[in-house]
Amino acid sequence: MFKQVEIYTDRVDENIEALKSTMDENHIRYVIHDIKEKPLDQDKLQELLKHFNLEHFIVNNGNGSSKLISNLKSLPRSEIIEKLAEDNGMLRKPIIVAGRLTTVGFNWDSLMTMLYLKRGDSEESAENEKNKNKEN
Repeated sequence: MFKQVEIYTDRVDENIEALKSTMDENHIRYVIHDIKEKPLDQDKLQELLKHFNLEHFIVNNGNGSSKLISNLKSLPRSEIIEKLAEDNGMLRKPIIVAGRLTTVGFNWDSLMTMLYLKRGDSEESAENEKNKNKEN
């Protein structure tokens, strides 16, 4: 089991709130890193992205990131990471790390598997958190 979950994001939305609630209920320690406050530098990105296919970590939204995606095969990995460090907005978020496991984007089933939780354990707390956010 991992010591704590690291969440890298630029905003806390209802999905992150539901995840926090689920982790609190299951006594899973976590830290949320606000990458607007403290952007990810090249060293941290290299650590997070490890040997993964970088395409999974880049937003394809039609601005500068789509050009980067189209050049992925021709650019050296270090140059891609340098560009991502210059503009963290090109990163898909959240990036969630639990021990040796990493997921990018928000996929509830993948997160529950990553956290060793059964789907039923988390659905109720996630739904409760979303409903609570809608009431506020």
